[in-house]
Amino acid sequence: MASIRISPDGMEILLLYDDNLMMEGRKRVVRASHVKFHEEDQLWRVHELFADGSELKHEEGFESRHGAIAYEIGILETRLEQEPETVESMFG
Repeated sequence: MASIRISPDGMEILLLYDDNLMMEGRKRVVRASHVKFHEEDQLWRVHELFADGSELKHEEGFESRHGAIAYEIGILETRLEQEPETVESMFG
């Protein structure tokens, strides 16, 4: 089982995983999502990123970046807990 924790400001990420991440071999780190500011309506939104290059823009908008990051964390933690098989497919 894996667990991801992202600091409220989005600057620090901690990934906890049963397997030893320091095992020999190359590691690969990929971005699962990001928060973008939308000038047209002046709101922050979460965009999930996928291995095929596609992006899912969540329609829920936030006045503060902090609110969008909290929403982003919730989305990713829920996916990790409830649908762990989909996490692997995100990164190809």
